[in-house]
Amino acid sequence: MSLIDSSTGSKLSARAQWIGVLSYLSPIGWVMALVLHLTGKTEYGSFHLRQSTGIFITLVAMYFMSSIPYLGALVLILGLVLCFFFWVVGYMGAIQGKRNMVPYLGPYFQEYMKFL
Repeated sequence: MSLIDSSTGSKLSARAQWIGVLSYLSPIGWVMALVLHLTGKTEYGSFHLRQSTGIFITLVAMYFMSSIPYLGALVLILGLVLCFFFWVVGYMGAIQGKRNMVPYLGPYFQEYMKFL
């Protein structure tokens, strides 16, 4: 069963669906999605690669901010919860064939990561 891309109304290929889902699974899955994407680029694949890359960058930033004395532990816990929420939003969108942007940061991920 093929999914319909909610933003364009066109039918998604199995390859585009796999790229979207793989990009959220793990770092190895992200690399596999990137390789698949580079062999046949789709806007749907680009969207999910940008979102998953942005989530990872946010997680790394929160990790480095956790070294702040006294507030570091709180920043790390809130960052982990926030990034997990972002991951769920993105992953569920990829599974359903939708382009669910990460709340608040999603438009920035799309704007600043056009190279993907």
